[in-house]
Amino acid sequence: MMRINGQQQTALLPITFMERLRSKNLMRGQATIMAFATLLFLVLMTLATYNISQMTHGKMQTMNAADAGIFSPVSAPSF
Repeated sequence: MMRINGQQQTALLPITFMERLRSKNLMRGQATIMAFATLLFLVLMTLATYNISQMTHGKMQTMNAADAGIFSPVSAPSF
């Protein structure tokens, strides 16, 4: 502690190598968590898009089969 103008002041110590290393490791961990969250989000959105496309494809096949059944000459009533 130092005395400046009659008041005690704590001296500013330089950051040691271990403190710098510790702060970089903490930031690296935060970046890893953020990268994992982003990757998880992208995977979930890709799976959701694939699921929606599969459901749409199934509905279109059903509609095409119904249309083919209605417009085919075999199903037309004969008089």
